[in-house]
Amino acid sequence: YERILQLKEVNPDLRVLLSIGGWTHASRGFNDVSKSANNIKTFAKNSMKFLRDNKFDGLDLDWEYPGAKDQGAEPHSKTGYTKLQLSRVFQQEAKETGKEKLLLTCATAAARHRIEAGYEVEEVCKYFDFVSVMTYDYHGSWDGKTGHNSPLYGMHKERKKYREWNINSSMEVWVELGCPREKLNIGLSAYGRAFSLFGETGMGNGKLIIKKKSSIGVKASAAEAGKYTREAGVLAYYEICELLAKNPSNRVFWHREMSVPYVSSKSLWIGFDNV
Repeated sequence: YERILQLKEVNPDLRVLLSIGGWTHASRGFNDVSKSANNIKTFAKNSMKFLRDNKFDGLDLDWEYPGAKDQGAEPHSKTGYTKLQLSRVFQQEAKETGKEKLLLTCATAAARHRIEAGYEVEEVCKYFDFVSVMTYDYHGSWDGKTGHNSPLYGMHKERKKYREWNINSSMEVWVELGCPREKLNIGLSAYGRAFSLFGETGMGNGKLIIKKKSSIGVKASAAEAGKYTREAGVLAYYEICELLAKNPSNRVFWHREMSVPYVSSKSLWIGFDNV
């Protein structure tokens, strides 16, 4: 952590938080912690000690996701998440020590079905200093066709199921369910979702069939893994920049309806952010 914390020497106002959880972590640990008041108290005490000892400014809870049975969440997880009100413990510690209060934040779901299943939104937004909505990974190679990783807006022709799968709609869902706008942060991805394009008949006799026109919804599979990220279908922003610099056939286009950039060539399609 030291390299990140050293950035405070450049910007004394910088606040660095420790994030726990993540997609691969899923509900492990969170289920047990949120089961009882004693567990939560122990978790809060241990967290505070670690944060203070290592000069962090707060804690970010990245539980993916409460209420999600497919991610191992137990039935109590929705109400249990609300009970993770460590902010009260953090306030008391700051009052007793005279130190600046530790921040408590969370990384949360962007899809309506995940939000409604996993969060008591009004209560959650009372106790967290801010809520970072994971407004990315709306589409990827798992769809079997091209789709943007983080569209700002939806497309009118999209099926009803997917019309809210965009940044604007996700944030509006959180507001609709009772979270103050000033508590919400948009998540930005420093990577893109990359696809190898195929014709209607796919590989066919082991040969790549190329479609002349490439856009949203074209049959595709995960693109080759990048040199550094080493995961098929995912390219870091710097890897995308490198691809563009090396190969002029990879061109950046702007999708007007979704208000996002994408890379397109005869055999490659990447949805990414360039803010």
